[in-house]
Amino acid sequence: MEIFNVKLAVAATTPAVISAYWSLQNWPEIAPHVCEITMHYADEAIQVLTMTVKTKGKTDAFKSVRIRQANAIHFFQPCPPLFLSHHTGCWQFNSQGNATVVTVEHAIEVNIPAARAFLGMNTSAINDSNTVCNSIREIISNNSLQTMTAIKVRLEKAEEHRYALAN
Repeated sequence: MEIFNVKLAVAATTPAVISAYWSLQNWPEIAPHVCEITMHYADEAIQVLTMTVKTKGKTDAFKSVRIRQANAIHFFQPCPPLFLSHHTGCWQFNSQGNATVVTVEHAIEVNIPAARAFLGMNTSAINDSNTVCNSIREIISNNSLQTMTAIKVRLEKAEEHRYALAN
């Protein structure tokens, strides 16, 4: 199991940031890799959805379950993309001055043969599983950062607009 995280500060209140991460309807328009989200179930604390993403020119759909608790949104994929045997994680939101630090932690187990195929790696040319795992980790980190940056830009523009209207 490999665990890694990505962090980004957002100049917005923690409740606003959590709300933006919980409300998925805008993700396909703001996150470049998210094509579609189909919500199967949602209430105040649980979401079950299928997310369709495009990575490296390939489109993949996978089911995710998200659980909201205090300043965190935990997630797991009961049937992750074929290149992963296991994928869980957590979005954490921590107030820091006038900002919110968002940290997403991923715990993954890479399916090496499927990951090689997904990456287009010739199995005889690359036998190093670390190279395969690093490539998959980089893809997941990049996708997370794209989403985080898109939400940051949207929230900070809204904050600037709200501030301009107040003054």
